[in-house]
Amino acid sequence: TIDFSATVSGGRGTLTYAWDFDGNGVSDAIALDPDSYTFIKSGEYNVQLTVTDESGQVMSDQRRIVVIDDPKWPQWKYGVADHLDQPELYQLDQEMEQASQMIQDAGIQVLRVDMDWSLVQPSKGAYDWRRYDQIVTLAQKHRFELIPILDYSSEWASTATNPKDGQDWLFAPPIPAEYAWYAYKATDRYKSDIHAWEIWNEPNLSFFWRPEPDPALYTRLLQNAYLAIKYADPSAVVVFGGMAPNGYSPAKFLQ
Repeated sequence: TIDFSATVSGGRGTLTYAWDFDGNGVSDAIALDPDSYTFIKSGEYNVQLTVTDESGQVMSDQRRIVVIDDPKWPQWKYGVADHLDQPELYQLDQEMEQASQMIQDAGIQVLRVDMDWSLVQPSKGAYDWRRYDQIVTLAQKHRFELIPILDYSSEWASTATNPKDGQDWLFAPPIPAEYAWYAYKATDRYKSDIHAWEIWNEPNLSFFWRPEPDPALYTRLLQNAYLAIKYADPSAVVVFGGMAPNGYSPAKFLQ
C-alpha cells in the first residue's frame, strides 16, 4: 500500500488530475492527493499522473513502482566456487574456456564467483564490465548459471582508515548507499542471465570485514543492497553472505 502525492504549479485556471496507478491507461483517482492505493500483484508498475488545465494544456509524470513477492528459487543441486574473474589466476581466454568446460563436464549447475567492485568501478564515474561480460558469455555457452558475490570495496567508496593499503580498503566495508548503487547497476545489466546475488563474502571474518566484523553494519549493507537488487529485478534471489566457520561466531553473528 502506497500513498501518492504531487506538487503542481503553473497552468491556466482550474486544474484536473488523473492518476493511473496500475498502468492500464484508465484513471484510478482524480484528486491531487488521492487515497492510498494497494497493489495486489507483484511486478513493475509505471504510475502516471496527468494534469490538464482549462486551456487543454497537458503535463504528465511517471514513477516506477516495484512490488516485491516471493522470489523465483533456482532449482540447483550442484555448485562450485571459482575465481574466473581474477586476471592473475586466469590470464588467458583459453584457460577460462577450459575451466568452464570442466564445470560443464562435471555436471555443475551454478558457479559462485566474485564480482569485485574494485575491478568494475575503480573510479566513481566509470564502469568496466568486460571481464564479467566474458564470464556471462562462458556460462551461457557451457550451460551453467552464476551466483555472483557482490563484494569488496572500491577505494573511493571504502570506509578504510588507511586507503593506501590495498588490503585494507578492499576489505573495509563500503558506504552502504554507494554499495547499493553498484548492486543495482550489476543486477540491471545482467538480470536476463543472473537470478541470484550474494551480498559480500564471509563478513564474520576480520580479513573480509575490517577492522572487525560488525553484524549491525553488515545488516545495513544487506538491507540497502536487497532493495536495490529488487528494484532492478523484483524476482531476483538475494543471498546472505556465507559465514566462515571460524572468526566471529556464526551463530552469534546471525542472532
